[in-house]
Amino acid sequence: MAQELNKDTIHIVEKQPTLVVFTPPHQPPLQPDLQLCSTISLPVLYTNAVKGSIGYRLKEYVGIPIYGASSTPSTPNSASSDGAYNNEIYLTILDLVNKQKYVQVIPEQDQFNSREIMKRFVQLYEQHQLQPFRKSAPRILPNDMHPKHENMMVVVANSFEEIVLNPNLDVILDAFTDWCPLSQLVNPIMVKLQDYSSTIKICKMNCDENDMVPEYLPIDHVLPILKLFPALPKNQDGSYDSNGDDLATLQRKKLQISMVYSEKRIFEDILNFILENIATKVDRKVVEQRIYQYDQKQLKNVIKIETIQQWNSIRQEFKSQQNAFLMVYYMATWCAPCRVMNTKFAEWSQQFSNSGHPIQFIQIDIEKCKEVVMQDSIKILPTFRMYSKRHNHANSNVDFTWEVVSAEPEKIQHKIAETLSSH
Repeated sequence: MAQELNKDTIHIVEKQPTLVVFTPPHQPPLQPDLQLCSTISLPVLYTNAVKGSIGYRLKEYVGIPIYGASSTPSTPNSASSDGAYNNEIYLTILDLVNKQKYVQVIPEQDQFNSREIMKRFVQLYEQHQLQPFRKSAPRILPNDMHPKHENMMVVVANSFEEIVLNPNLDVILDAFTDWCPLSQLVNPIMVKLQDYSSTIKICKMNCDENDMVPEYLPIDHVLPILKLFPALPKNQDGSYDSNGDDLATLQRKKLQISMVYSEKRIFEDILNFILENIATKVDRKVVEQRIYQYDQKQLKNVIKIETIQQWNSIRQEFKSQQNAFLMVYYMATWCAPCRVMNTKFAEWSQQFSNSGHPIQFIQIDIEKCKEVVMQDSIKILPTFRMYSKRHNHANSNVDFTWEVVSAEPEKIQHKIAETLSSH
């Protein structure tokens, strides 16, 4: 099957692996090659990816040049100074179900043999001999240094292994996007860390311009991602303690410590702790314990629930109380609005502790306590519920008085104060 890529055929790409043939935008799309289609197993779509078309947006997603002088897939979106178009054809196999893409360029001088090149490209794909293609911004020459910060490096997809996984380097990587507010919160901290650049590489990677490496930066992870990649330990003679592993295997074993926080001072404290201890190659358990201590400190008077048994025990005890209240916050670590509300909820736990009414502030992580989603019918995050108990009837049900299913701190704070003042 061979067709032109448009709004009526894009569904083919969405459902199955497809060979998409991108011709230069100043040329009409290639005519469907019926002989080619009869010899390969994949559907084929043709497009010249003119600006504003579905093909144009798909080409942007893949990360191959939209226009410009002759270039390679490793330097997407490059353009010549005179704006001249190149005449390269880009073959792309898109497997959106498995989030994989494969790219091959047919230079102008080889296009007389396009049919055979396409057949061979598909054969290599079917034989699992192609390396997945990663969209990558161009490297900053000559030394990958940030143009505005002299002691900060810019990592792109094509330099990730060389810089981040270098066994000799201690690396802190900030994977960010320009549109993410929390990324903007982290940025000044990364700038501050340049003071440590003599002992550790401070790196930033724009996830809009580069495909993340799933093994180290999960595609569905909430941004920003901050990771520490310490150097590999060495023996006294300077060799790596490899146990027979090759360098590539050693690189994959580089210790990773992930941190995602919305509280600026916590970020600074933890990063300073890590940097102070980088020479000892950072014990993961020590770092996790330090993070746990900070978490506990920031919770203030909040009780953190991580099992359904904990939550049911508190509910059962609540049944025997009179004129008591439970303020419950259902959240998850991957929920961006929840990060903003974590600090607010902790502040309320202190603010309303002297209200004259017994009130407990409960925070339930639905990722660690999955059963509560069905038990309490939680459909949206964050969800805030106020449970109240005005009479001492141990067998009475515990129902919530009101709920707010959005991150609206002023509204929630007002409703808490209003509820307590009315009893």
